[in-house]
Amino acid sequence: MNLKILKFVVTFLLLFNFQEISAEEKSLEKPRIGILTSGGDCSGLNAIIYSAVRRAEQLGYQVVGFKYGVHGIIKEEYETISTDNIDRDMLSKCGTILHASTKVLTDKNGRQISTDEGDQKVIETYHKLNLNGLIYIGGDGSTKVMKKLTDKDPSLNIVSIPKTIDNDISNTDQAVGFSTAVKVATSAIEKIIDTAKSHSRIMVIEVMGRAAGYIALYAGLAVGADAILLPEFEVNLDSLKKHITDIKNKKNYAIVIVSEAVSFKDHEYTTQQLSDTISRTYYKGVAEYIKNYLKTDFPDTRSCVLGHIQRGGKTSFEDRIIATQFGNEAINCIHKNDTNVLLGIQNGKTIKTKLKDIKQTTRKLHNDDPMIKLAIDQGIFVNH
Repeated sequence: MNLKILKFVVTFLLLFNFQEISAEEKSLEKPRIGILTSGGDCSGLNAIIYSAVRRAEQLGYQVVGFKYGVHGIIKEEYETISTDNIDRDMLSKCGTILHASTKVLTDKNGRQISTDEGDQKVIETYHKLNLNGLIYIGGDGSTKVMKKLTDKDPSLNIVSIPKTIDNDISNTDQAVGFSTAVKVATSAIEKIIDTAKSHSRIMVIEVMGRAAGYIALYAGLAVGADAILLPEFEVNLDSLKKHITDIKNKKNYAIVIVSEAVSFKDHEYTTQQLSDTISRTYYKGVAEYIKNYLKTDFPDTRSCVLGHIQRGGKTSFEDRIIATQFGNEAINCIHKNDTNVLLGIQNGKTIKTKLKDIKQTTRKLHNDDPMIKLAIDQGIFVNH
């Protein structure tokens, strides 16, 4: 081959390879931030993602979203999220575009793994993808996971965002998803009140919340319930029946709101151990139990379980705003290297608590809660 032609071919190949490498590297020029939605779904998750992506791009970051919560980072299943593939409709849409999962941890081959193995894989993937930070949107259990991860590897830059309809996360006045759940529960209860009036019935309505009574308390206040039963305190059924008797003497119907985890000695819940450290309690039947108790004096008593409709619905304006605050601040924290924190809302402002300083990840109602006092002042029976 002619020497000039050979030089031309070699130069062309070198230039072609250089261009190919440059194109690949170009996609990695921007520093990366990961984001995931862990645990159960609720309203406001998409709004957090929307806010975070918009702020990240302003500061020059690329956002990668891990699918199905922590499972996505363990299995390295992720996608790039940008303003090209998100829309402002996300602000009002419930659920999560990244999907969520409450299943036990498994590896790429579907083998169940321990939480320690899962932690190690999260750390490995974080460094493998050269993430500048990770936004972990989850409940009280997720906060515990984040604390443990940052203890194992302090070089991780994690920002934890509180979300749950139960509103049971410490170090924040409100979690993303709670407002919408109360709105949905309130709307459903108002419809039940219509039929209770028409048929002169006592309606016992069961709402979600696990071991925290926030949904029951706030929805009960919003509809003017006659009784609100909270899982944090014991229930005196005789006192409840006396109160309902007084109510029935004044009007032809009564509304009792009961949180799903209210318990009695002869009504217990089932707990299942799912993995080495994960157990799940299944709350069921408390509204039916109370209905049967009241029926001895009030035969026309009915029970109703609102169930998973409380996890859906168009996201309330309050959840949208809180979600936007959290998503925006999470990116700011990573940008400023002010990480390994749990974000929260206090008096309408975003606050940060270092994960290492959190002693208790779960919160519950206390006797001196101002909303409990308000309910009592309004003549509502509360088992405080």
